[in-house]
Amino acid sequence: MVQATKVANRDIYDITYDKGNGEGHIIARFHNNADGDKSEYTGVNDGSFVVTVATGYEGEDNVVIEAEDGTVLDEGTVTFG
Repeated sequence: MVQATKVANRDIYDITYDKGNGEGHIIARFHNNADGDKSEYTGVNDGSFVVTVATGYEGEDNVVIEAEDGTVLDEGTVTFG
């Protein structure tokens, strides 16, 4: 059975990056230097994806977007909050 459940207390962010070509998949690696938090997102290499964070979360994460073969497509810092 497939179900959907509304997630309360979440903020949604659209992340965009350069060099998305619609081919293959990417891994986006997030790292918050202030608190050491790390996370990853895997998805289609189309130049954007959506992530959620806890409502009220504030911080800056360094993000590295890699192609399936490990090639870095883009990197930078995103600010939440």
